[in-house]
Amino acid sequence: NEVPNIALLGSGGGQRAMVGLLGSLVQLQKTGLLDSILYLSGVSGSTWCMASLYKEPDWSTKLETVKDKIIKRLSGPGVS
Repeated sequence: NEVPNIALLGSGGGQRAMVGLLGSLVQLQKTGLLDSILYLSGVSGSTWCMASLYKEPDWSTKLETVKDKIIKRLSGPGVS
């Protein structure tokens, strides 16, 4: 009857790490597993994604909105 403690760890690597963590979170949400994650941790680029998420208090229910904001920011001027 114990509930497992599940953590998702994001890697470093700049924009690739940011997009990689975002993609993992989106897929976890689509499969209904996102609510099983107890801890979310990251370094370097994946923390860029986490910072965008944490701007929204209920980010796990608004993941598509957060994803759209990140994509818009990444495709804007000055980012290559």
